Amino acid sequence: MEKVTIITYLSVFIGIGASLSIDVLFATLTRLREKGSFLDWAVIVAVLHALLPAASFTFAWFAGQLDESADIAVGLIGFGLVALYLYEEFCEKIGKESKTQLIETVGKKLGVERKDAGVLVLGTGVSIDSFLFGPTLIATMDQLNLTLTEAYLAFAVIGVTVFTITLTTLALPSIFRLLSKWCGWQVESELAIVHFYADLAVFSVIGGFGLLSLWGTTGFETYITLSIIASTIFWSVLFVIFRNELMESECREAKEAIE
Repeated sequence: MEKVTIITYLSVFIGIGASLSIDVLFATLTRLREKGSFLDWAVIVAVLHALLPAASFTFAWFAGQLDESADIAVGLIGFGLVALYLYEEFCEKIGKESKTQLIETVGKKLGVERKDAGVLVLGTGVSIDSFLFGPTLIATMDQLNLTLTEAYLAFAVIGVTVFTITLTTLALPSIFRLLSKWCGWQVESELAIVHFYADLAVFSVIGGFGLLSLWGTTGFETYITLSIIASTIFWSVLFVIFRNELMESECREAKEAIE
């Protein structure tokens, strides 16, 4: 198999880092109302977004070296974790109670509470998705023909991406206020729309890697792009069906962010 180019490599893992940064963005906007070092906050969430998926990836990779059945099990577990995570997140956004409690369970195992406002606690809370995402990167490693070293370097790329986006987020409230003043924009509604489509992108990208992990267990060759396209179609339908409920949730988050 031909080696992946540096452009493709960076595009894939910067894209992953960006998709995992959306929840960090709103958590950062919340922290703007608190005292403390925003640089420390950016470093914490960046390191956690690199180390947590690296840890779950390492476990999954070593498990997959045992035999073929273990490799298939890792793929199914990766898909299952992503599917459960996205299901619970979607239920929360549309105001429905999920039938499972994966996020709460993982949070308790990590010693954190989802809504806790402490810096390290909140940083871990918004990084749980990256921990669950780790096993799906096994399929990505195979797809891109990466060495183990290249796979681990990818977590550094993800961490740097999260760090950069987090610091950039610090300027957003000022930008929103200027737009409101100069352009007469209803910042709350505009921000809600942006967050709506950002969430769709996040669900589509993370769901795509979940599908890639699943299809990797079948032995058939598939591609990251096709997996993300299939995931995008699926989530686009759900986002259209539940648009009203989702927009209500996005408006609440937008209002909290700019108050």
